[in-house]
Amino acid sequence: MIKAILAGAIMLNAWAIAVFFWRFWRKTGDKLFLCFAAAFILLGVERLGLSSWRGDGEYVYLIRLCAFLLIAVGIIGKNIGRSEKVAHDRE
Repeated sequence: MIKAILAGAIMLNAWAIAVFFWRFWRKTGDKLFLCFAAAFILLGVERLGLSSWRGDGEYVYLIRLCAFLLIAVGIIGKNIGRSEKVAHDRE
């Protein structure tokens, strides 16, 4: 029972963080914040799946992998955009 309560708390925190990043995305339009918001939504769903999954949970970890890939794509996209801007400014 305590495991389910803690999983629910972690899920709620992940979704609260997602709302936080979503608000920043709405203000700035920066896709990095959108990637972080989507990743934290997925991490909350993953935590919900881990707490309610009966049996082998290896498929639930694919959700976590997708979340981390979203974060990596957001960071790489932000850095590529920055390097293109720096190259344009040098011209």
